[in-house]
Amino acid sequence: MWFVAATILTALLATFGLPGSVQAMTTYRTVHVTTTPPGATISTNGVVAGYSPLVLPNVGFDRDAVLKVTAALPGYEAQEITKTRADADAIYHKYKDEPGMQIAFDLPMLQSPTPVHFEAGEGAKFFVNDLPVDADTVITFSRSNSTAAWQGLTLRAERKNYQTMQKTITKEEAEALPPSGKSRKVQFNLVEITHFVDLQVSVNVDDAQVSVNGAGSVSAGQDAPAKITLEFHRADLTQPWSKNVVTVSKEGYEFRPPAPAEATPDFTIALTLDQAEALQGKLAALTFQPLKQLPVPWQRVVVDHGEVRLDTTNVMSAITPGGMMNQFNPHFMDDSQLFIGDSFGTVPAAQDAQGNGKPLAVVLSVAKRAIRDGNPAEVIGSELVKIYPPPAKKVEQLTSMGAAQGTYDLQPHNTSDGKYIYFSSNRSDDGQYHIFRIRADASRYLEEISHPQPGIDMEPTVFTDHDGKNHLAFTRYPVKSAMHAEPHIMVQTSEGGFAQVGDPGHSPVWSHDGTRIAYVSTKGKICIMTPEDGNSVELETGTSPAWLPGDKQIVFAKPSGNSYGLLIIDADGSNAVNPIPDASSFYSFPTVSYDDQKTYIYFISNRQVQQRGDPKCWGLYYIDWKQ
Repeated sequence: MWFVAATILTALLATFGLPGSVQAMTTYRTVHVTTTPPGATISTNGVVAGYSPLVLPNVGFDRDAVLKVTAALPGYEAQEITKTRADADAIYHKYKDEPGMQIAFDLPMLQSPTPVHFEAGEGAKFFVNDLPVDADTVITFSRSNSTAAWQGLTLRAERKNYQTMQKTITKEEAEALPPSGKSRKVQFNLVEITHFVDLQVSVNVDDAQVSVNGAGSVSAGQDAPAKITLEFHRADLTQPWSKNVVTVSKEGYEFRPPAPAEATPDFTIALTLDQAEALQGKLAALTFQPLKQLPVPWQRVVVDHGEVRLDTTNVMSAITPGGMMNQFNPHFMDDSQLFIGDSFGTVPAAQDAQGNGKPLAVVLSVAKRAIRDGNPAEVIGSELVKIYPPPAKKVEQLTSMGAAQGTYDLQPHNTSDGKYIYFSSNRSDDGQYHIFRIRADASRYLEEISHPQPGIDMEPTVFTDHDGKNHLAFTRYPVKSAMHAEPHIMVQTSEGGFAQVGDPGHSPVWSHDGTRIAYVSTKGKICIMTPEDGNSVELETGTSPAWLPGDKQIVFAKPSGNSYGLLIIDADGSNAVNPIPDASSFYSFPTVSYDDQKTYIYFISNRQVQQRGDPKCWGLYYIDWKQ
């Protein structure tokens, strides 16, 4: 009996832990471990026990035992729950019919995958945080722990000829994207920044040259059009598309646009994208015609006075020899003698914005004894030449009177870009004076501008705008004889014709900015006119006006007793200055050449006359105007 009693006492001590017991009894419980989401790795006291949901049978809890259960799942934050003997005993007494221990984990997400479908047009490439991905992919948001914010992702779409688009997206924005099947749709609205337009260019002549933006060239004809590709660019949606300049040319030919537009050396068009697409792939029916070329002179004039003379010791210097000024009847001199001028005011014409050392176009009147058909003949006329100031010191022939006796090329005016020289000539079919222009390059191609028109056209002046377009003005005498007719100022219209502007007058000269025209009224007054409305302001008595740089002053020839002197005056008629106070000689037909540093006024004078009637008394001079 005593043995049985001892055994029962030992069991009670182990079970209830009574004081004085030798060994406490161990409590065993079944532990049920669940996780949300399931599949987490479950460890107990650092030892992997399995995967959730997991049942741990007969887990023993003695008096000091601690059960540490850890749940870990990739993409989720790991958690740990600790259970003690007290937790086990509490469950035993509370749930007598269900003696198991429940341990549940709700694991916080650290990675959130979202299936997406990218759209950006055919051939687009996609990147997530700079890593290439397919159009259908999964983007994954992450955070370091359950209390940290979700990190955004950088999405990028690239497509050839389109602007790259990149944007950052948050987890909340991704979840709010519109559905696309089982995915969310990510739309990239890429902006096209490079666009190509194919064109065919047809020309009525063979072997015309077609270039784009001045680079390369391909041949074009009527039966074999040139195929070109125009490439347009823009930086982004806020910027305009670039333009493409298409140029079509043929050596020895000029482009002839529909009347009444003026012919041009080539066909040039600056196309916007809209304009190029409106052509529907074809730029056709371009009409070119052979240029009229000056005839080769039957006997070239030999210029024995062509060497330019410059007296650098004087403020005013003669740069070429001169001759007499007679109306349509040049003084006959020895073979190859030259002189400048006639009664219609032939003057040297400086290139606008061209400085010292640049050529001046002038008229050389020539009396030449030559042989024609075996018989001596006196050929009288005038032609255009270029006179080069030092250091070039030469004379270059531009036009020739050819075999025709009495051909006069007068009153040259250079364009500011130096490509053309406009002048008046009686080489027209009707024998009257009309406006011509000649290319200043070696081709010497000639074009008649103001014919057929009634009357006599003289004294051309040209303004070249920023687009390279030439605007012509000249004097027209509406009858066949200019001696008793009232002259008018004519200005070329945008349609290519000519319109009379302002009050009657002659000797027009464009200002450098093209906003005003200085001219001489029929009353002999220097006037300044705005060609848009024809309104004018009358200044001083004088002739042959020319603008100085800046368009604030003009220089002209003013009568003084029996001679002429030069006068420089502000455009409003104030502050008149005589740059050469010499009343004993004639100074006339001034013209201006300048650069950024100096201004030169060229003019004709007889200041070196030895005796009246001396055929060499007239010369071309200049002064360096420093005021």
